[in-house]
Amino acid sequence: MSLHENFGQPLLTFPDAEKSPLSIRAKALVFIDPRSRRLREEMEQLAPRELPVLIRGESGTGKELLARHIHRGSDRSGLFVSVNCGAISPTYADAELF
Repeated sequence: MSLHENFGQPLLTFPDAEKSPLSIRAKALVFIDPRSRRLREEMEQLAPRELPVLIRGESGTGKELLARHIHRGSDRSGLFVSVNCGAISPTYADAELF
């Protein structure tokens, strides 16, 4: 993961995106407006901390990309595992996840 400037805007790239069989194939996140830049700063502050993070949003808004960014910036040695919570029954969610 690296941070570059592209057209004067911060660009977070994932050079190894093609190597992972679990990759969602996105290669970059672009943080242009002030709100998304604040989000990037918050992600970078959260990454090294041992805290659970819940990312919510509409389908297709980049929640998994944000989660991957947080995971890569952490000291966690395990693989990143993405879970579609919409596919889990509310009745069994606790048992499935914890």
